[in-house]
Amino acid sequence: MRSRPSLLPALTVLFSLALSACAPSHTPLLQPPARSVRPAQTPALDLAGPRPDVILLTVSGRCGPPCRAPRDNHDTLGARGTTDALAAAFTSQGLSVQVAAYASQLPATTQSPAIREPQRGFLALLADVQRIQATWPGPARPRLVLFSHSQGGPWIHYLPRVTPQVTYDLMIDLDAACLFFQTDFSAAVSASAATLNTLLAGQPGVPSACQYQATPKGPRLSKDIVPDNVTLNLEVHSKYRFASPGPGGGLPLNYLADRTPNLRLDGTRRGLHLYVSRQDDHSAISQPSSQTMAWVTMNAGRIAATWK
Repeated sequence: MRSRPSLLPALTVLFSLALSACAPSHTPLLQPPARSVRPAQTPALDLAGPRPDVILLTVSGRCGPPCRAPRDNHDTLGARGTTDALAAAFTSQGLSVQVAAYASQLPATTQSPAIREPQRGFLALLADVQRIQATWPGPARPRLVLFSHSQGGPWIHYLPRVTPQVTYDLMIDLDAACLFFQTDFSAAVSASAATLNTLLAGQPGVPSACQYQATPKGPRLSKDIVPDNVTLNLEVHSKYRFASPGPGGGLPLNYLADRTPNLRLDGTRRGLHLYVSRQDDHSAISQPSSQTMAWVTMNAGRIAATWK
């Protein structure tokens, strides 16, 4: 009698193949190459060179998908050419301008695998302001202009609070937003606790950049309060309603917009000017071709004419 062939070897092979298919692969996943971010073409801050008439300090907002925020936050205002458009409003009045750009980050320097160039954060901004004051003290100091978009807004409102001895001639904020601020930076605040306690001794902590303060008009988020050491403020809100996009592009329906006009702590709007765009959404307001930036550069130029 012929014996039947055993199925055991075949089953063993199939079981081994199944196990290998379920086992984790050790082949590294391919990552997209890091991309370069073009900086502003306006001359960079040079503390060793001649004194500029104006120093433009910019803080860009939180980056959107597919980038990973806050890890990949970077200088979008410089990359889009928006910083250069604003700088031109001052140079057109015969003023020399230098630029220092910062990402919406806390550490002085960060490095993302998605962005080739290191990005500078709030601690670098704070250190630069202190060095500017030491380099050009007194009446000979340059004019200081703060410029931000979205999540960069809380940082430029927070900076004057913790440097009350410094005068900021102009603050420009485009749709200042606190969305994700606390969750994005809580780990960085904890990791830098010792440094922050030294640098900000006696001053409000970083979380207060997106917390409420009391005013005669009721509580307001700090991003909506302009400290008294800021002389003038140009504030922009993106469109409130469904509307066709303007020259800056964007979407008909705006997904995020600032809705609260800025105030002083005393409840007044002294030196504060608000513009609400009819066309630009939250992203488009930071494009140099936008309706918003046309208003900003026009008014910045008028202000600069009084500085000559």
